[in-house]
Amino acid sequence: MSLASCSITEANTTATDVSIQTLDSNDTQVDCVLNRTLIHEDTNRAIAGRAPSLYLQDICEAFDVDQVLKSHLITTGPKSPLRCDEFEEFLTERAQRIYQEIRRVTGE
Repeated sequence: MSLASCSITEANTTATDVSIQTLDSNDTQVDCVLNRTLIHEDTNRAIAGRAPSLYLQDICEAFDVDQVLKSHLITTGPKSPLRCDEFEEFLTERAQRIYQEIRRVTGE
C-alpha cells in the first residue's frame, strides 16, 4: 500500500487510551489536539489500544513511518518520545514543533 493511495478517513489519538493508562499518564490529555492525527481507518483499527512503541514496530514493516511522523510534526527516531512511550514528553515536543511550524508559515 502506498501512502499516496491512502485516503485519510479518521482522526485518531496518537497514544491510545489504553496505552496512556498503562503509561500512568494523565488520561485527560489523551484527547488533546496535540495527541490527534489523521490516519486511515484500517490503521486506526490495527493500532487500537496498543502503545506506540508496539504499533510503530508493526507499521514500520509496511512503509517509512518516520516520513509519515515528520509530516505530522512528530519527532522521529528510536529515542523519540512516541517510540519510547513517553507521553508527557511527546506532547511537549509536538507542541513545540507545531508552534515552530505556525511561526514559519506565518512569517513570524
